[in-house]
Amino acid sequence: MNQTRIINGWLKKSRVVSLIVIAVIFLLLSISGMGAKGVIYVDDGASGTMDGSKEHPFNKIQKAIEEAKEEKKDVKILNGTYKENIKILSGVEVYGEDVEKVIIEAKDEGEPTVRMKNNTALRKVTVREGANGISVGENYRVTISECRIIKNRKNGIEAKASKTHNDEKISVINSYIAENGRAGIYAVSRKVDIQDNLIENNNGNGLAMEGGCEGSIKRNKFKDNAGDGLWMVLDWSEIYLDNNTFYDNDREGLEIRSNGKKGLVQITDSKFYKNNRWGLARLEVGTYGKTDWLHSVVFGKNNLFWENRSGDVSHIFQVK
Repeated sequence: MNQTRIINGWLKKSRVVSLIVIAVIFLLLSISGMGAKGVIYVDDGASGTMDGSKEHPFNKIQKAIEEAKEEKKDVKILNGTYKENIKILSGVEVYGEDVEKVIIEAKDEGEPTVRMKNNTALRKVTVREGANGISVGENYRVTISECRIIKNRKNGIEAKASKTHNDEKISVINSYIAENGRAGIYAVSRKVDIQDNLIENNNGNGLAMEGGCEGSIKRNKFKDNAGDGLWMVLDWSEIYLDNNTFYDNDREGLEIRSNGKKGLVQITDSKFYKNNRWGLARLEVGTYGKTDWLHSVVFGKNNLFWENRSGDVSHIFQVK
């Protein structure tokens, strides 16, 4: 009898503890939900009352960004063509309803279509017809994802010099970057994370990186660019190339240029084929030295070269 009472008492206590645990879980879930960011809406066809709500969206992206900055919210752009030059203010994420149907077209073709400040993101939009498509200033961390960056007069994306820290990194992910007047992407001395992009038919290099860049470049296709697929300066750089494809570029698939300072490029699981000159070309200003080149350009496993017109890997060219 006493044993039965003990068991019943234990079961009651277990039920109480279980109910308390469940209540705590629901409380935590509700608190986390309360912390979620709200959304400011934009629709190019909106008129009349406009407060950024889903029912009464703004008709200008910049107005929505300013409101989102004030209210600590994100911006959702509904399908349409928006003729604006916009500045994404710090802490704001801007995303489109459909990448092919949300078009941001520069109103002033002499300015970037989009300027991005620190801790910002741009997703699922088409950016076109600016001086540069997207301009990223010094010391800013930004993410550009699932975008189409096309037909800009200079570079598709231009990223100015920053420290090579993760909190000042530019990430370009799963985007289409094409038909720009110069490079698809141009980066100066900063942390980069460039993954899963198709970079093609640009009138200069697909990707151009000055000395001092660090980071990873993975699973990209560099195709049919009028310059090199990837052009980079070795000096002070540390770049890891993994599973990229360089093909049908008018010059080299990959050109690495040294001005005499050490750096590192590691190449793994990449393909170089049918480029109009070398699969990989090595150029130096002054004397860098064969041993330095061997330590600086490191070939990992499973790299493939074929049908490059001038050859697969060049000898070391001296340039002025």
